[in-house]
Amino acid sequence: MPLFLINLYVKTYYKMISKKIWVPIYDYRIWYVEVEGPEDLPKLLKLAKKVNLGEENIKEIELKVKNQDEGGATTFHRKSDCSLFVIIYPQPSVYRREECISHEKRHCEDFILEHLGIDDKEAAAYLAGWLDLQFRY
Repeated sequence: MPLFLINLYVKTYYKMISKKIWVPIYDYRIWYVEVEGPEDLPKLLKLAKKVNLGEENIKEIELKVKNQDEGGATTFHRKSDCSLFVIIYPQPSVYRREECISHEKRHCEDFILEHLGIDDKEAAAYLAGWLDLQFRY
C-alpha cells in the first residue's frame, strides 16, 4: 500500500479549530468547529452558549463529546438570524474527517439556498467552491 494512503487510516490529533465565517453574498453566518476530544468541551460549550444554541442542543453536544463517540457531525440551522453552527466531532481517520466536512458543507449549501429560495445550479456550484475554501483553509 502506498505510504500516502496509510496516513488516511491513522488517527491524527489536532487542536480544536473554530471559525466564524460570513457568507457575504447571502448575508449568512456560519460557526464552524472541529472538535478533537473532551479537552475541547469547555471552549465548545462556551461558544454554543454565546451563539444561543439552546439548552437541549447544548446537552446533546456535551454528551457526544463526553462519551467520546468517534465519528459524525452536526449542523444546526437557525433561520431567524440566517446562521448555521457546524460541529465536526472527533473522527477515527483523516479520511473520515474529510468525508464529514464535505457532508456538512453540503448541508450548509442546501440550508442557505433553500432558505433564500435560490434554485440555480450555477449559484450552488459557486457557493460549494467558496465554502470548501472557507472550511478547509
